[in-house]
Amino acid sequence: MARLVGILANRPDLTRRFVLHEGAALGSTNPHGEPWAWGIGFQQSGELLLRRRPVEDRKVLGLGDMLGDVVSDLLLGHVRRATIGARSSDNTQPFRYQQFLFAETGSLVGFGELRPHMLDSLPEFLRRSLRGDTDGEFLFHLFLSFLHDAGKLEEPSVKPRDIFTALSAMRALVRRLLAEAGLPESPINVMVATADGIVAGRFGSPMAYRVFSGRRGLEALFVSDDPGKVRLPDLEACQLSVVASNFEGDAIPQGWTPLADGAMLFLSRTDAPLEASPPL
Repeated sequence: MARLVGILANRPDLTRRFVLHEGAALGSTNPHGEPWAWGIGFQQSGELLLRRRPVEDRKVLGLGDMLGDVVSDLLLGHVRRATIGARSSDNTQPFRYQQFLFAETGSLVGFGELRPHMLDSLPEFLRRSLRGDTDGEFLFHLFLSFLHDAGKLEEPSVKPRDIFTALSAMRALVRRLLAEAGLPESPINVMVATADGIVAGRFGSPMAYRVFSGRRGLEALFVSDDPGKVRLPDLEACQLSVVASNFEGDAIPQGWTPLADGAMLFLSRTDAPLEASPPL
C-alpha cells in the first residue's frame, strides 16, 4: 500500500477542483489496518510548506483528507506504510530542502548495509541536514549532492534537464552499490517539486500523468449539483497537470498517459509535459 502524487496548476483553486471531481482514483485503502503515514508538500506565498502525519489509523484516505483547507497551485502527496525507520515526522515524506520537495515509493533493499556507503557520498553540509533514518531521505540527499556537484544546488531556478541528470546519477550510484553488495535492484519511483514544476521518475511501479488544459479540458472540474448556477471563469489559459504512481492494483485510470519504465517527466504550469526516455 502506497501512493505518490504530484499536482501542478496555474491557478490555486484548480487543485481543489481536481481533488473534488477526479481525486477518487487516487485515494488509498488500508484493509489490513496497519498504521500508515502520509504527508503533503505545497506552496503558499512563494514558500514550500509541509503537512505530515506519521501515524494514520483510517482505513480509507482520500486526497481531500490530506489537502484539508490548503489552497495551493502545487501539491506533492505521499502515502505509505512505514517499512524503514520509526514513525515520526522526520521520517514522514515528503522531505524538504531549501527550494526542493522530494518523495519516493518503494524500499531500498539492504539499506542498512548500503547506508554507510551512501553517507560517505554526501558532502558534510548535507550529512548535517539529515533528520531521520529512512532510505527515502538518504536518496533525496544523494540527489541534492549531485546537484551540488554540478553547481546547481543554490541556483534559484534549476532547469528540468539538471534535475533529470541528478536523478539519473542518484539512481546509477544506488544501482552500483547494490551490485557491489550482491543485492537485487530496488524498484523505486521518485518525485521532485520546485516552485517551477514537478519532475517524476518511474523506476518501479506503473506511473502515469494527465493534463487538463483550456475550457474543454477543465470545465468538467466545475460541475455541480446545480449546473445552472455555475459561472465558469475564463479557462482558456488555465492548465492543471497531475502525475501519480502506485495505483490500486497497478491499474492506470482511463484517460491517463503511462510513463515508460526508466523514463522521467517534467510538468510545468503552462507547457506540454516533457518526457525524457531512457537512456538520457
